[in-house]
Amino acid sequence: VGSTANDAAFNAWVTEVTQPENRGTAEAILALMPILATVIVTLAFGAGVAIWGYPACFMGLGIIVALSGLIGFFSLRESADGVKAKSNYLADLFYGFRPSVIKENAALYLALSAVGVFGIAVQMFFPYLLIYLEHYLGFDINNLNITPTAGVIAGIILLAAIGGIIGLGKLVDKFGKDRFVYVAALIFIIGLGLSFFARKPWTFGLIALIFFTGYGFLMIILNATVRDLTPPDRLGLFQGIRMIFFVLLPMLIGPILGNWVIELFAHNHAAGEYVNDFMETVLVPVPEVFPAAALVGLLIFIPLVLIKKNKPEK
Repeated sequence: VGSTANDAAFNAWVTEVTQPENRGTAEAILALMPILATVIVTLAFGAGVAIWGYPACFMGLGIIVALSGLIGFFSLRESADGVKAKSNYLADLFYGFRPSVIKENAALYLALSAVGVFGIAVQMFFPYLLIYLEHYLGFDINNLNITPTAGVIAGIILLAAIGGIIGLGKLVDKFGKDRFVYVAALIFIIGLGLSFFARKPWTFGLIALIFFTGYGFLMIILNATVRDLTPPDRLGLFQGIRMIFFVLLPMLIGPILGNWVIELFAHNHAAGEYVNDFMETVLVPVPEVFPAAALVGLLIFIPLVLIKKNKPEK
């Protein structure tokens, strides 16, 4: 239900109401939503559970989502001049898989391939990030001493991150996506490579700022590029194809590759094993997972170069 609302309907609508000249800013704002939601829910949900319990808090979240849908129903602006499609539903369902469609929209599928490679690289390390911090670098996540001063500093960092993300989006809109995409990819890849050498939580945190900057920058550019290259009269038909490259392939392939790297290099470290939340004894993630993700990330330059050769004039 969530994907039908967000990934099929809302995502197509955002593509429809934006232009290539403002999509960098739009993507930056959209990228902020999960960050803000995570912060709000982490703080409010944790306090709410202590007061009202889990069932009431989940019910509250459900009500908020339902109200958001109702507000969207009345507030989203949409032109009423659309023409009802006369095509067959099953034909539409498989439209994006046709070889002729892929050939006709080569640049779009290359952009989606770039997103897929990027996503696989991210998913190689991201599911193991907190585990790595806690069990390899010794960062005690469960016993953080959050003082008022630390809270203020965290708030300043959050505001700076918000300003930075929107600023990156505006830079993309002002100077063009092509000018920044290779730089963003290199920042992401170099940051991952440097992460291998961090052996303290604070040094890892500083280096993480590098690859997360590249991550955010690249995500804004790639998302906006996919929107630019999606045929405006076929927006809905490509949303399922988009999800294959944005979610399905990265989340299927990335963690498998990451786990393979951990198993391959575990014997080089004394980190050993730990018992996870499911009472399973598993290996502690190792630093090699970051340069391995960087190596996969290098593959992104292949579709990026090919996009320029296949990009339509309009």
